[in-house]
Amino acid sequence: MIIPIQRLASLRQLAARSSLGLGLVLALGLAASGGSCSPRALLELDVSGDTPFQSVTLRLTAAGTSKDFANVTFTATMPYKAGLYVDTSGTVQVVALALDSSGNCIGAGTASLSSVAAGMASDVTPLMVTHTTACTSVTGTGGNNGTAGNGAGGSTGAGGGNGSGGSGNGAGGSGNGSGGATGSGGMTGSGGQPGGTNLVVNGDFSNGSTGWGLPAMMGQVTQNVNGGQFCVTVALGSATIGYPSGAASPFPITGGVPYTFSYQASSTGNLMIESKVGDINPPAYDATGSDFMNEQVGASLQTITHTFTRGPTDSTMGVAFNLSGGPGTFCLDNVSVTAN
Repeated sequence: MIIPIQRLASLRQLAARSSLGLGLVLALGLAASGGSCSPRALLELDVSGDTPFQSVTLRLTAAGTSKDFANVTFTATMPYKAGLYVDTSGTVQVVALALDSSGNCIGAGTASLSSVAAGMASDVTPLMVTHTTACTSVTGTGGNNGTAGNGAGGSTGAGGGNGSGGSGNGAGGSGNGSGGATGSGGMTGSGGQPGGTNLVVNGDFSNGSTGWGLPAMMGQVTQNVNGGQFCVTVALGSATIGYPSGAASPFPITGGVPYTFSYQASSTGNLMIESKVGDINPPAYDATGSDFMNEQVGASLQTITHTFTRGPTDSTMGVAFNLSGGPGTFCLDNVSVTAN
């Protein structure tokens, strides 16, 4: 049975947070089962999203217990407070799934709670849900005396780019695999992507929207691929166009190597546009040095180009275009990330 409540002593941080005057409405839910005489542990969670989740079903699973919370909304700054009773103690991992109105999984996340004790409430633990359709990649484990939660193996990161090696007449070089000086022996070159190879598959949308998606949206948003362009219309709200999506894999970026990020776009109406090349993993989605705010996009298709160099090597990179405001329509084509 799921009982919505206004105040609970064991959810001890609610009153303090609600008195901050931030104008945020924090949702609160509690999942419990009647009829159990043995003392149970209460897991207290603050569930947030990498980007807004609106009117979804939140499914929490831990130690063999699974509960659904219907019509839930949460964001990165407005968490949903939830409680889940479990028959276990010790260290417990909680798996969270966000389901749309059709029951399809659109987000997933996990949190680990330690020192869980029967008859006691846990410390309030943050749990970040990330927009994804690869929900089987989230693994849940039980507590010391619990059963395993639902989930398949962990997500698989993309492999490193193919670099050419080579001594002699300068096979691979730094980052982009260029050769050394002609005729010099030189040391073996480091790996990297061959220069000029586009790391974004289907960046010209010749295969429709394959590999692309809208991992986050708020308000009335529609999208279609027309004439080889991926177009999104925002009536009023926000949307994120993201790569990779579905079966597409993230791509690697070699630290210290310059890259060119280029795309063609047009925008009509009143939209603010941010483009970025960043890590696809929460919570930071690191796009240091490759996050481009307030892009100036006109009504006709134009080419926009940026260069960037990342510090660390990262094998799980993607591309995102964040749209906000509206009404307006943004169309995208010929997206590429190439090593210089």
